[in-house]
Amino acid sequence: MKCEDYPDLYQTADEASINAQRVYLKTIALYLCLLIAAAICSLAIGTSSFLAILAALIFAGTLFLSIFLVVKRYDKTWYNARAVAESVKTVTWRYMMRAEPYNDPNDAVARSTFINTLKLILEQNTQLAHAFTGDAATIYPIPETITDNRSFPLTTRIKIYIDSRIDNQRLWYIRKASNGKRRALIWFILMCSAQAGALICVLVRIAKPTWSYLPVDVFIVLAGASLTWMQTRKYQDIIAAYSLTAHEISLMRSQISDSMTEDDFSDFVNDAENAFSREHTQWQARRQT
Repeated sequence: MKCEDYPDLYQTADEASINAQRVYLKTIALYLCLLIAAAICSLAIGTSSFLAILAALIFAGTLFLSIFLVVKRYDKTWYNARAVAESVKTVTWRYMMRAEPYNDPNDAVARSTFINTLKLILEQNTQLAHAFTGDAATIYPIPETITDNRSFPLTTRIKIYIDSRIDNQRLWYIRKASNGKRRALIWFILMCSAQAGALICVLVRIAKPTWSYLPVDVFIVLAGASLTWMQTRKYQDIIAAYSLTAHEISLMRSQISDSMTEDDFSDFVNDAENAFSREHTQWQARRQT
């Protein structure tokens, strides 16, 4: 399933989440870079009025960015819009696989229930209207891919769900957990290196009191910036949550059998989608605390 194969509401919420994430992380990165630059200026400021003015401007910039982040709350938009997108994706898969409550043999009734669910998701998240750049109110038409998948026989739908949902999600979580481990290690090494640099500078200053231009403050700020970035990205939480979910998905996959009935498959799909939703809801709650 490609992005354009989902209802328009998914595409709109997905775009809003990605844009808010991009702005939020770039603003945090700029804020931290300005702090490091300010520490470098303070080291070399001496009697230079130019560097003093530059340092003042940099600190003014960090103040502006702090207020900007609090007022705009791009982090909240990022996760709330992602929650909308994932909710749409979940109900779409339930509808395509004919899982309850979209298992009515009358396709017109099931379609109406599906559309009403999408409308309810939109109505419950009107606070995101400012972030939606597309036509979020567009519920019709339902993409043909969704209708086509729903019309397939049970065995075909089972294969589609395994390949395009279960295995796809499992590989996504594995990849994200692996990337999180690698990036967490890089930033941990950088933080420790900065702390070691600060320690060495302090020891040198003890041995050579006349050496007053050692970059102790720069190393301290760099270490703090590294820690702040690690906490912003929450690498450890990502590694733990995504690894656990990947294992859970693997266990769910082993429950699929060729002897499944429509009711069995409906229960399986709902259990799987509940697991996906639970992971995302818990992560969203942790992110907003």
